[in-house]
Amino acid sequence: MKRKLLFVLFIFFQLSIFSQSFDGKYSAEVKNLIAESFKLQSSENICDFLKRRIPYLQNVSDRKVAFAFLASYEESAGFFHDAANHFSSASLLSSAEESQMLKLDAARAYMLSGNVETAFELIKYIKANSATKRVKIKANVYECLAGSVYSTETTLKNVRSLVVSSDYEYYHPMLLFVLWWIDEDETAKNTLLKRYPNSLESSVVSGKATLTPSAFWYLMPRSDNQISNSQKENSYKEVKTSYTKIQKPKFFQIGFYKNKTYADNQCSELKKKGFDAFIKSEQRKTETYYVVLVKQNSSGTMSEALKNAGYESSPVF
Repeated sequence: MKRKLLFVLFIFFQLSIFSQSFDGKYSAEVKNLIAESFKLQSSENICDFLKRRIPYLQNVSDRKVAFAFLASYEESAGFFHDAANHFSSASLLSSAEESQMLKLDAARAYMLSGNVETAFELIKYIKANSATKRVKIKANVYECLAGSVYSTETTLKNVRSLVVSSDYEYYHPMLLFVLWWIDEDETAKNTLLKRYPNSLESSVVSGKATLTPSAFWYLMPRSDNQISNSQKENSYKEVKTSYTKIQKPKFFQIGFYKNKTYADNQCSELKKKGFDAFIKSEQRKTETYYVVLVKQNSSGTMSEALKNAGYESSPVF
């Protein structure tokens, strides 16, 4: 059952947007701090630099948004426990609704780290003490997905109830994708492609893009494909072999930002180092997000080149 939880959260993490919990603008001091940290290139060095410098920011609001940025970056780099701690740090510097939204981000990071119990307790506490619709909607989505650790059937039932509610429209692309993958729901797939053709979820469903391969992705049980463990293992090996031989990444995702300035900075930095980088924007509801991508080279060695230059990347097919 835990594999199912990890799978659902993996989808959620890959296709969702990082911290959307505050709408504050970054001050010049915070922008300069982040830009300076990016010069260090490696994720570990960037995080260590920000952790050392953020406490010295004089303005409380600056410390709040800087901690939230650090947490989002840590989450993207796979440092989930640290991300949970820094989302919590940002929440302590926030007020009312903003604080609760950041606590929910911390709950998400706890789930991704495998600490489901702490995540559930935090979500339940927030739901019991929240008076705002925005917070309750986000909490319900998180609680619904995390519930797959106990019952996939219950999770699917709850996801279907959220998909037909206009209150959860922001999360509909991700929820429809979950229904399609876990339950092979063709109605969910067609709805996703029709209503959200430009979403990342639709790109994956239509075969224009793929998520980073992992064992629980290929071995995730499908509703009409119940096979033995040995068959699953053989199937995974065959799929992975076919995937390696036939499909090669066309692009590599380097960054995913809500703030275009950071996407522009990273894109410019990559170009200066000789990489064929560009930015793809995605409109979701009333907000725009920016993906930094690098094109594959003719020799098919771009992943290694990026790694040697200090960049972590995810393939896009």
